[in-house]
Amino acid sequence: MISEIDGYFRKYDAKITSSKDDFSDAVFEMSAETASLNTENETRDGHLKGKDLFDVEKFPSLNFKSTSFTKILGNRYKMTGDLTIKGKTMPITLDLWLVGPEKNERAKRFEIGIKAVGKLSRNAYGVGGKLPVLMVSDEVNLRILGEFNKAF
Repeated sequence: MISEIDGYFRKYDAKITSSKDDFSDAVFEMSAETASLNTENETRDGHLKGKDLFDVEKFPSLNFKSTSFTKILGNRYKMTGDLTIKGKTMPITLDLWLVGPEKNERAKRFEIGIKAVGKLSRNAYGVGGKLPVLMVSDEVNLRILGEFNKAF
């Protein structure tokens, strides 16, 4: 009950749009089906999906849309956007690493990879606010990994 637990969403959709090669105008959008949450423990997953936490029947998805994408150095960026969980939208800033774009001649597309990390307060979004911190930390580490491509 005091160790970290990893989880992920099995069903999600994400896209990046950018007209500039340096991604300075990039917009990243992501949504995940909350009922697809998986921590590799059915009992825990059932509790997480219940009314006290994600309340997946009432709030079937969580959503993120970036509002700014700023290059820091090399392939490092800061991405700020609006994250909506349980109907509550708040700004969040993530550290982002971008690999590419690389031209894949065989597949006839450009490919990029991203890793974005940050932290959020589950209580701020109304996720399990009555649970003792010993059982479930208020601070949640967020990690987004993805590969994107565009035909040429």
